[in-house]
Amino acid sequence: MKTYNLFPNYLIEDKAELTSEIVLSLKKDIEEVKKSALYEETTYGWRSNRKTGLPQTALKSLSLLAGNYFSKDIGKLFDTRNLNIDIIEPYLISIKPGAYYPLDVDIRRWFNGCIWLQTSNKGSHLYFKDFNARQFLGPDCVDREFHASPVKHKMCFWPSNVPSGFTTNKSQIDNIIMCFTFRAPVKI
Repeated sequence: MKTYNLFPNYLIEDKAELTSEIVLSLKKDIEEVKKSALYEETTYGWRSNRKTGLPQTALKSLSLLAGNYFSKDIGKLFDTRNLNIDIIEPYLISIKPGAYYPLDVDIRRWFNGCIWLQTSNKGSHLYFKDFNARQFLGPDCVDREFHASPVKHKMCFWPSNVPSGFTTNKSQIDNIIMCFTFRAPVKI
């Protein structure tokens, strides 16, 4: 697990350990999503419908696995014993070569997450922008943008109130990324 300060929040990176059988099931599920009513064309490529969720298949299992990684990793940073951590609204995005995914923010959630399912070293980087930065006279010595590099099966988790997006895909393949959000209501 790697942890970075992020304006001054946390960005957590981890790597999912996936077997070749799981990877083949994921590829099959992605093709099924592209043929179904869950598929939506966009200016940057395509995405699955966020409100209808993903089918009860390997994609759903992967979102639950990501939730387990998140629960383990976030427990090292915060006391989560009184929290009921839920993963909600998992969806897929595909960023075609030469396209990017614009900045997005969701202040109603606790954390966001993603996992790269198909990418290369020239693929879309996850990036964050600090819009709360104050500009002072003289040179700005604090970086107001942070990039997380794309690696196949790499997961990132970050606070939902930090604006995030994906940079231009400079590779020759579509980048396919699973995204999700977490909420953490207090256990009663």
